[in-house]
Amino acid sequence: MKIFLSLLTVAGIGLATASAESSAPKKIKIPHQHQSLHGGTLLMLGDDHLEIAATKKAQTLTLYVSDKLRDPVAVSDVKLEVTLIQGTEKIPLSLEPVPGQTSAVRTTLPKGLASDASLEIRMPRVTPLKGSVSTNASQTIAISKLLNATAMDPHAGHHM
Repeated sequence: MKIFLSLLTVAGIGLATASAESSAPKKIKIPHQHQSLHGGTLLMLGDDHLEIAATKKAQTLTLYVSDKLRDPVAVSDVKLEVTLIQGTEKIPLSLEPVPGQTSAVRTTLPKGLASDASLEIRMPRVTPLKGSVSTNASQTIAISKLLNATAMDPHAGHHM
């Protein structure tokens, strides 16, 4: 009888320990893809993705906003800022809605860009479940990289 009670006590401690360990909060890693859905260059800004598809001939950029799982996010839910950098000059670019697409905007680059011109992109978003801004950080990418990315390469220009 003493042996049986000892085994129950040991088993009870083991179960209590396992239960305590399983109740500790764990960060769940959600798998998501880093492939181009629109033939562009993919950036990560916080938990969100921004894909930039360029039309070389027209010097037009279309920017597509999506969340971590690549579900579309309405542009109105983020504060998307795109700044052209040429040398020491910084020029905010105007973004126009893409008809029929709430998660995309378009801009046209000015003619005569310097070969080292780049874009600085910032895209904070208030996430309702977290009650916080996803990121205030910016990313900078060379315009030449955007204009030379091809739709053939699904991983073209993925940056994190």
